[in-house]
Amino acid sequence: MFGVPLTGDTIDPPDMNRYFRLASADLVVPNQEAWQLLWDFTTLRELVDTLPGNTPLQNKALVAANEIMNVFNRGDPRGIREARKIAEGLFGEGWEGKR
Repeated sequence: MFGVPLTGDTIDPPDMNRYFRLASADLVVPNQEAWQLLWDFTTLRELVDTLPGNTPLQNKALVAANEIMNVFNRGDPRGIREARKIAEGLFGEGWEGKR
């Protein structure tokens, strides 16, 4: 990130007297509900991968993950809410407040 040190040896620390000018920067506000959907989906995937094959909970997790993929639309924020409701159907109502 800070380039090769003046000595040319890549194991040496970088030159601390080296400065860079920042021309521009972007400020980004993450969509927390979208991140939570990612965590929901990751949890469902881990349930499917971890639980023994063809058990009721594994099948429910697989169906919920599939429904989330069908509902999710990249440009539509309403799809995120709908997808989270599907995950809530498996995890239980108000499950996030029980952390």
